[in-house]
Amino acid sequence: MNAWWNPFSSTLEVFADTYAKSPERLKSALIDAVRRQLREVDLVLVLSHFPETFFAWQDELVGQGFDAQVLRPPVHASSLPLRALPAAEVAGVESSVDETADDGASRSDGALVLALGEMLDSERARAGMERRRVVSLIVTERHPLPRHDRRILEFARSLPYRVRLGYFISLQDPLVSPFLGEWTEMLLEQWGFNEANLITSDLVTRRLDRARARLEKQIAQEVLCESPLDWLRRNGAGTHYANTIDKWLATQERWRDRRERAMESELDEDELDEDFD
Repeated sequence: MNAWWNPFSSTLEVFADTYAKSPERLKSALIDAVRRQLREVDLVLVLSHFPETFFAWQDELVGQGFDAQVLRPPVHASSLPLRALPAAEVAGVESSVDETADDGASRSDGALVLALGEMLDSERARAGMERRRVVSLIVTERHPLPRHDRRILEFARSLPYRVRLGYFISLQDPLVSPFLGEWTEMLLEQWGFNEANLITSDLVTRRLDRARARLEKQIAQEVLCESPLDWLRRNGAGTHYANTIDKWLATQERWRDRRERAMESELDEDELDEDFD
């Protein structure tokens, strides 16, 4: 991730959104980012907006061997379980990530925690800045209504540490794909974007920001949902994007039916092979 925007404070780095073509590529990219950040910072906080996404990432990170803790709400500065400082740093001696403490023990990796965005509490900020501490916030999805992401930004600004904030997003995400259109992905492919790539794209970000701003104006009363797909179904009706969302959902249903029929066909062939054996 490359920092590109730092309007509020020298202690906050906001990174351009990182886009992957598929959920599978997103998964590997985010896991690589978590591993890298854990070696560099005191704590990595992985955030999601929807419970379904949250539990999927919890299972994935635990399955990858990470010692991931789940935070209880409300989440604020004093509830973050930061990495224990080596004795030299506690005594006020600056040390880099690669240095060892006075007792010969190497600096430990940061802690890894998960939370939902709605759990964040920026009102209970702790007084005093601890510049030796670094916290990385990695967000797994953009919410269709910008106010939910503004909550994360406000939380990042409230922390008394140096903070890194970045989003990892799949172009096939249900809350992304309907608002981009096929032409956007086709254009990116012409520029060399493929399954192996990760990109930052002003084109994609501007298009998504316009859609999200319009949705926020049109959805006066949001229906809270467990999953991104449910959010589209229950909140998309009556908006400027209602027809686009309906078509996208219908396409997803057709693809799902085709996959299920293909799987059933494969199972039938396996059963025939067993009978012949």
